[in-house]
Order: sequence, then structure tokens, then C-alpha cells
Amino acid sequence: MARPKSLFLEDLAVRAQSDLNFLKDSKIALKLKAIIAATKHSISIVAEIFGVVEETIWRWGTSYRKEGLDGLYPKPRRPNLQNLLQLRKLKYFLGWMRAKQRTENIFIGRLSDCAMLFPKPSELL
Repeated sequence: MARPKSLFLEDLAVRAQSDLNFLKDSKIALKLKAIIAATKHSISIVAEIFGVVEETIWRWGTSYRKEGLDGLYPKPRRPNLQNLLQLRKLKYFLGWMRAKQRTENIFIGRLSDCAMLFPKPSELL
């Protein structure tokens, strides 16, 4: 059963055309052109011309209608495992130093003294 074409109305094409005027030669511009073409032609023809499946055209149209240009940019799929590993090592090290301080009564000092050894936590996430 085919999907209704009600998603790709003229107002979506007008909005996409105005956004397209600001974007030249990018993947986002290609997606906007596909959305504009889908308002005038069948989804299957547009998908064939752009070299994607019909579901992709629908996804682009839905994302653009809901989120605007931000919906067309790629979303991160999974966290950066390298950063998570560094954060885990930092937490382990700090826990180890606190335990060592309690058992041997060693003064660690301020955490900022060790800051040059490790990246900032905000850089890890």
C-alpha cells in the first residue's frame, strides 16, 4: 500500500526552496532538492533519480517537516568509545588516589594540579 503524498505539499516545497537558497553544494542541499522534487513527482521516481530508496525520501521529508534544516543533518549513532574509555580511566585513577590518600595519609592537593595530565571532563563527552 502506497503512502499518501500529503506530507509533500506545496508549503514544504516553498520552505525547502528558501532554505536551499542559503545552502549551495552540500548533502543537505541534495536532500532539499529531493524534497522539492517529491512535491511535483512521484516518490519512486525521485528516489530512483537520487539513488536512494523511497523510505529515505519519506524520512527526509518527515524530518524536515518536524525539525527544519536541523532534521536533515546526520545524527550521531553511538558515543565515542575512546572518550568513554578515557573518562573511565580518570574515574578509576581518582578513586585509587582517594583510597591511597586515606590509607597512607598522603595529601593529593587540588585536582586542578593534575589537570594537565588529563583532558577536561567536558571534552570527554
